[in-house]
Amino acid sequence: MKRNSASQGAPSLDAKIQSHIGRHLRDFFSATVNEPVPERLLHVLDQLEGAGAAIGSGEGDCELVRGPSATQSPDAT
Repeated sequence: MKRNSASQGAPSLDAKIQSHIGRHLRDFFSATVNEPVPERLLHVLDQLEGAGAAIGSGEGDCELVRGPSATQSPDAT
């Protein structure tokens, strides 16, 4: 590993290696993001939303964002 003088001696990787690692990380995580959400997790999220609505104050509530369910094909979204 080379030393990067701009980062006060922090090690740096060659640009070619950084590019290679970046491509593989993007490939891996793009596939992960497109995986369907398991039905069990969707059920748990529904229960949590119901519990939050039962509490009712509305303060601090956040909206849940869901991906495609496990029964949907990833292209169906």
